[in-house]
Amino acid sequence: MVAKRMKENVSQQKLLECERILIPIVRSGHWHMVELVREEKKFYHYSSIKSLIYTADATKFRNKFMSFIQSNWRLRKLEHHVLESVATPQQGPTLDCGIFMIEFINNIVEKQSITISEGDCAKYRAKFCAALFDLRGGGEAWADSGDTERMSRARWRRDPTLKWGRMVATRADVEGEVAA
Repeated sequence: MVAKRMKENVSQQKLLECERILIPIVRSGHWHMVELVREEKKFYHYSSIKSLIYTADATKFRNKFMSFIQSNWRLRKLEHHVLESVATPQQGPTLDCGIFMIEFINNIVEKQSITISEGDCAKYRAKFCAALFDLRGGGEAWADSGDTERMSRARWRRDPTLKWGRMVATRADVEGEVAA
């Protein structure tokens, strides 16, 4: 399925123009990612939980990706691309892997060092929530103004309609319009 979509939506030329390709991976509810740096001929694996299972996923992805490129775009035999696990900040026994992965991506794109820590997750969650509210077309740009303090104090609650009972906050919760 992924290979079919990639073949339909990504041209060989566009792929070869990319300096870096960032690919999120999810397994058993854990989000991690692979970065391909073309000129270095390397794949880098980023995960907030060190585990041979996730490293094996990244290796499997690399092998399938290289096979896809060779077979679908009829490129000559590609040189072996090494997979290197990057030392990243590690999450605690929490469900913050998605927050870590998004911040890994942001840091890579912005060419900054990765500095997220478990204690930062509420702040980042608030920042991402604010950005999503802004995408929905309303109100203040909290993420842009750096005012995530109010977002981090929002009344988060379980939404039983969402799979796995994820935590949500409504715009009213964030703006303080709902009584505590």
